Amino acid sequence: MLVMKNRSSLATKFQTDKPWAKLRISRQQYLASKPWKSAGISRQEFEKTLQLAPDEIIDELWDEAHADMLLKSMGLDSDRLRRQKR
Repeated sequence: MLVMKNRSSLATKFQTDKPWAKLRISRQQYLASKPWKSAGISRQEFEKTLQLAPDEIIDELWDEAHADMLLKSMGLDSDRLRRQKR
């Protein structure tokens, strides 16, 4: 029984998030969008790099993209607003 506990704790310790989960999209969306192609690298390289990226960076990018979507839905241009801030 003790061996089973050690195996499960080791499995959770070394288990990594799926790349689509880290990007907060479904597997189907991930495979359809092929983000590694737009990055100009292989899928394996993209997924390896994505796993190295801290969750805080992914969260920041997600928040920025979400804010841009909201601004566009209100008919505002996020790029123009950013330029006005400077």
